[in-house]
Amino acid sequence: MRTGDITIKIGGIAGAGISATVNVLAKILKDHGYRIQTFRDIPSRIRGGHTNETVRASHLDCFSTPDYIDILIVFDRATILRCLREVRDKGVVIIDISSVKYTEDDFRARDDLIIYEIPAKTLALKGLGNEIYKNTVILGVLAELLDMDIEIVKNVISRTYQRKGEKIISTNIKALDIGIKYAKENIEKKDDYKVIKKEFREETILITGNEAIAMGAIAAGCRFMSGYPITPATQILEFMIRHLPKYGGVAVQTEDEIAAINYAIGAAIAGARAMTATSGPGFSLMTEAVSLAGMAEVPLVIVNSNRAGPSTGMATKTEQSDLLFTIFQGHGDFPKIVLAPSTNEEAFYMTAEAFNIAEKCQCPVIILVDEFISHGYQTAKKFDFSRIKIDRGELYIDGDIRDDMCRDGLFLRYKITDTGISPRTMPKKGNKPFLTATLEHDEHGWPTEDPIVRVSMMNKRLRKIKALMPELMNKFGPEIIGDDDSRIGIISYGSTKYVISEAMKKLIIEKNITTKYLRLRMLWPLPEKEIREFVNNADKIFIVEMNATAQLEKLIRIATGPSDKFVNILKYDGRMFSPSEVYKRIEEEL
Repeated sequence: MRTGDITIKIGGIAGAGISATVNVLAKILKDHGYRIQTFRDIPSRIRGGHTNETVRASHLDCFSTPDYIDILIVFDRATILRCLREVRDKGVVIIDISSVKYTEDDFRARDDLIIYEIPAKTLALKGLGNEIYKNTVILGVLAELLDMDIEIVKNVISRTYQRKGEKIISTNIKALDIGIKYAKENIEKKDDYKVIKKEFREETILITGNEAIAMGAIAAGCRFMSGYPITPATQILEFMIRHLPKYGGVAVQTEDEIAAINYAIGAAIAGARAMTATSGPGFSLMTEAVSLAGMAEVPLVIVNSNRAGPSTGMATKTEQSDLLFTIFQGHGDFPKIVLAPSTNEEAFYMTAEAFNIAEKCQCPVIILVDEFISHGYQTAKKFDFSRIKIDRGELYIDGDIRDDMCRDGLFLRYKITDTGISPRTMPKKGNKPFLTATLEHDEHGWPTEDPIVRVSMMNKRLRKIKALMPELMNKFGPEIIGDDDSRIGIISYGSTKYVISEAMKKLIIEKNITTKYLRLRMLWPLPEKEIREFVNNADKIFIVEMNATAQLEKLIRIATGPSDKFVNILKYDGRMFSPSEVYKRIEEEL
């Protein structure tokens, strides 16, 4: 009986409720005690065209794509043509035969599959007068086939549609019952899949990466967010617009990304913890203002959620091709920090800490994620808000301002210090006046082109990272996973963590090959010493990343220099790696 790890994919026409159905299914499986990861393959349009979304549910952490699908639910013929090859041997296909016209030839290469034909659209029309409920009818069939706890299923449906009123809830419950009844009376179960309810010790939540980032920002005291809608970062702005006012904050949709980052810079200068969020095309427009924040030493948090580029590329697909652009974006030399979470839970805590780091270092801090994290639902331990500590660095208000922070009646906003970190205040009645400088400037902020002052100020700004490096390494240093004695190393960052972890397990089980894995959490400043040590203690290094030009390898070479140890494992088709793709590439080279 297969119970511990189940992957279900639903395919159909975009705009026909596939996302809503997958989200309900994810909640149902989560409430049965499963760990959840969802991922989607959707077109960049509102309606029309094929779309499919997937729920992976496991009794263990499963935050990656699997090697195969266990159950494929079909609402259009394109799902058969595109997704059938992903179904495991002797897997299950559930087809809404009243919506899908297909032929035996569509299955000619897969006579091993177990097929259940359900007239879901007809059942919804006959029983409820509206075909829109066919998705819930199928959920009823699935609930019966997998022996789900029906009370859990109904509770999830009630919670999901609560805002739409009792009529919508009751109609969906009726649709569920229609599916359950049909399955009981008409389907002879031939598969061995079953959902087992399991109690986990810790309380879990189901959350997307975008939601986790927004929640982390609010918990950290962010009270201003400005942004312009852009896939896959839009939900951060939407979440903040809905929830930030509850905590005395303001979220603004601006006319474009240039305005978005400049609004946020203004709010940060005024003393608010501020952020913006975007994707590659929008981040390109923000380039000049990021440099402005670097020169003016403005604490600012920026989220860059990668999608497949260049240009508008594939707006709804995942990629890691903004890596070098994110790190080296901006003109001139100035400090910035780039962080990369691997899970939605880590995104919450990392975002919260990013605000502390931004204010301590008085520079931009960039959270680098990708579409897989932004849009994917994951289970996470219920967030511990007591872990969030607010540290505003060298911020002084009213009576806290000392005489040595002022000269000639003005606050020395850019005072030269041993650490490079200057005292900071806000433009508030009762505070000393100060200038915020976007030109090169002296300690007061007055513009200058004096070569001695220029060098002093440049060195001051660049010293800040060095002063904070021990804290940065303590909080965001690399994570090493696996066998320390292995001579085979893997390096990556971000959302590929669990794909690599599963590939490592597969190598041990099938080939008795042990590996070790360096996961980078802070991409800039680069932890050069740790990277060198890891590379020097291995004979071969596999660098796993989702882009075409091996950008992470180029970054690593900054720390190590040229090396013949490096083997690239690249993917850039807009989809996440599967564990077997990584496993096979490593196996080929060993």
